[in-house]
Amino acid sequence: MTCAVVVVVVAATTAAGTEVVVVVVVVVVVVVVVVVVVVVKVVHVVVVVAVVDVVEYNNNFSSSILW
Repeated sequence: MTCAVVVVVVAATTAAGTEVVVVVVVVVVVVVVVVVVVVVKVVHVVVVVAVVDVVEYNNNFSSSILW
């Protein structure tokens, strides 16, 4: 992915100068931020679900031992 970004930036620089590079950099930054936010949200959800599952499993396990 990094290579693709470098190629795009180099191509944009040689094609049209600074404005295009700024636009490309802004777009890349926005995409990276969105990807990071999505990954963090997904990981957070997965961790919460896993923790809830473990807690529920332990509760069920404990209650089955008690009874």
